Amino acid sequence: MEIKTKFNVGDYVWFIDYETKGLTITHWYVVKSFQIYKIKICLYNDEYESDSIVYSNVRSGISQIEEDLCFATKEQAQKECDRRNGKGGK
Repeated sequence: MEIKTKFNVGDYVWFIDYETKGLTITHWYVVKSFQIYKIKICLYNDEYESDSIVYSNVRSGISQIEEDLCFATKEQAQKECDRRNGKGGK
């Protein structure tokens, strides 16, 4: 079995985060960045669990970010945030 990740330990990545404001229902996706300190790969032999690759940097308070939410550039991450926030694009 060969497992490949999009990024390596030490890489700086941009990711999509979900924020809320106060106690209201106002919420949106925003772009943030961090340096990868640890990569965790979970493989399951179970139809109820999904395999996953997550990146983290507990030193900077980033506990776990799934690989599909991480991007190599700020522009790529911003495009996905805009799509999720309903600002056009696909």
